[in-house]
Amino acid sequence: ITDVLDRLGAQSRSKVEVIIHSNLPIFHTEHCLFARFLSDGDDYRTCGRPCETTTLHIRDSKGRDHRVEADMGCRNTVFEASSQTALRYLQDFCNAGAGVFRVELVDQPAEVIPLLLEGVRGVLMADTPSDRRQRSRDLHDWMNHSLSDANGRCHGVNEGSLEVKAENRHAMRPTASALRKAERDK
Repeated sequence: ITDVLDRLGAQSRSKVEVIIHSNLPIFHTEHCLFARFLSDGDDYRTCGRPCETTTLHIRDSKGRDHRVEADMGCRNTVFEASSQTALRYLQDFCNAGAGVFRVELVDQPAEVIPLLLEGVRGVLMADTPSDRRQRSRDLHDWMNHSLSDANGRCHGVNEGSLEVKAENRHAMRPTASALRKAERDK
């Protein structure tokens, strides 16, 4: 993200919106879980629309609750139980000139939303980079151990797709073309 921001002019850079907290969708399905498990109807015409009045989670084999949301076409989206957070990179985003930050909420109960948003605001309003880093660590720790879903369960936070992972070159087998090239170079 910072590479993209670096390539933009200052005026454009300040308009870029960076998502710093969200629950990522892990899959979509045409099969309506609400109608299947919460209704005797066959389709959207006869199901009674339980999706409009009921919160639904599916629990995986590790005991994590994944929120299910239905759209207007009766398709379901299942969201990751753990929230993805970019708090660790917030100082880098600010240094790169990002001017707009977004917090997307899917499965947090109403009573924790002000605490979360005030925590993010505190990080952004910090006077110094070191204060911002400390507030970011404190907020990350709170989210990791206290931020619950609508069921009252805490699933922690992670960096998701933002996590920098080192490539494991030793475990990779060479490709067929690499083997042919090595054979030719002998």
